This record gives sequence, structure tokens and C-alpha cells, in this order.
Amino acid sequence: MKINKEKMIKIKIINKKIKKIKLFYNGAQYLYRIMDYISNNNNNSKIKPAVNSIDEIRTYVDDINKTYENDIKLMKEEIKVLEKEKKESTEYKKIINATLTANPITLNVGGIKYQTTKETLTKIPGSYFHQMFSGEITVQKRLNKPNTYFIDRNGSYFRYILNYLRDDGKDIEIPDSIKKEVEAEMLFFKIKKN
Repeated sequence: MKINKEKMIKIKIINKKIKKIKLFYNGAQYLYRIMDYISNNNNNSKIKPAVNSIDEIRTYVDDINKTYENDIKLMKEEIKVLEKEKKESTEYKKIINATLTANPITLNVGGIKYQTTKETLTKIPGSYFHQMFSGEITVQKRLNKPNTYFIDRNGSYFRYILNYLRDDGKDIEIPDSIKKEVEAEMLFFKIKKN
């Protein structure tokens, strides 16, 4: 959060600098036009020494123009980098919020304990866990251990089911030697259909 505020402040400062540079540049351009007008529309010999000054001003304004364009380009690139970092930070914050919980659910599956979140377990509507935590069925809680449940199934296969839920249903690698058993557990928990 602090990083994002610092980046936003930096972006605002850069934008203010851009505005100041534009104002200065516009003023120099205006002065250049006035001097150019005077030198082109007056044949007076007294103005001739001013022509050299006008050429110097023209060179100076051209230099300012190049500096202005380079500064604007650099500042815009810096803004892009800061905005990209802000976006990445925001996305990472969402991931952190999704994976941290103050009330973890502990599942003892066949003697193996797993901890996860209610959100992870209930991702698939109609699944065993969705029904369990939605109130559709009455589940007895352990009195001495809140948010702890015992499920009489094979605990060693359950880790694949939990990873499947954590990864939003993306295919997970299951060793061929236990693939049928894990798929049977997925059917039992109504995670995947035939």
C-alpha cells in the first residue's frame, strides 16, 4: 500500500514538471515569434544588431525544444514503468488476499491434516464442500476445535483434489499409478463429473 502511494505521488510530481516545462516552452516559443516578427518586418539598421540576438534566441529556443521533448519522453517512460509496477503490485495484493485467511479450515482426511480456506473449498457449485459449507446440509462441528472436520476418505489422494481447487480447476499432474483412484475421489467429492 505504501509503495503505491509513493508511486502515485511520484507520478503527480512528474505530471507537474511536464506542465511547467510546457509553460516555459510555450513562453519561449512566444518570445521567439515576437523577435522573428520584429526582425522580418523592420528594415531599420538599428535592428541589425538585434538580429544576432534573435538568432541566439532562436538557437536557445531550439535547444529548449529538444530538451523539452527529451524530458517529456523520459517522464512518460517513467510513468509507464511506475504504472506497470503499480498494476503488478495490485495484482500481487489480490493474490495475497486470496491466499491469506484469519479463519482457516482444517480437514483431517483419513488421518492426514490439510488446511485451506472456505473460499477454496466452495469454488465448485454443487460439490461436496459447497454443500457442506453453504448450509444445505447439517454438518456437526467439533466442539473443541472450530473449523476442523474429519472426512473418512483416503488422505493421500486428497492433496490432488485440494490442488485442483486451489488452481481453479486447471489440470494437475497426477501420477499414472494413482490416477484412477484420484479421479474416483474427485467423483466422490463431486469435483469432476464423468
